[in-house]
Amino acid sequence: MSQLIFTDIVQRFPMKAAWYYVDVPSEFLFGLQSGSFGFTKIKAKVKDVEWSTSLLPKGDGGYFIAIKKEIRTKLKIDLGDEIQVSFEYR
Repeated sequence: MSQLIFTDIVQRFPMKAAWYYVDVPSEFLFGLQSGSFGFTKIKAKVKDVEWSTSLLPKGDGGYFIAIKKEIRTKLKIDLGDEIQVSFEYR
């Protein structure tokens, strides 16, 4: 399967020490069950940084990709930044 590319605003869950993330557009979910507790393995990429991770369920039927601190620091990404993300299912 080819890489899927989208742009989104970096958000943060509203709790202390919460994850930073981007929402995955619903058209890229290819039949994942909404609200599922399972993770779907992907390879994600922002700019020239690539990492193995998972699509994670939000609980509202949507999914997100967490942006680890290591990646945010390396790429100087902050809350509210608009970033382009690509990913492919593993």
